[in-house]
Amino acid sequence: MDKTEKNLSDFIIESRRFADLFERVISKLPEEEKRRYAGRLDWYKKQMNDVLQNCGYKFADLSGEIYDSGMALTEV
Repeated sequence: MDKTEKNLSDFIIESRRFADLFERVISKLPEEEKRRYAGRLDWYKKQMNDVLQNCGYKFADLSGEIYDSGMALTEV
């Protein structure tokens, strides 16, 4: 993995962590505000996925999944 790929990988990982935190914060808001911020969060996640796809990558959220050594994935 070259320096650019490593930087992109680190940035996306930290962005996903931030998005997950933001999602937990949103869940504590009143419904009206929750909808507004949830829409922005969805847009942000879509932008991250678009950037990854443009670079030839795909984000696979496997949170809560049981690891199987036969999965056809490349860990970053």
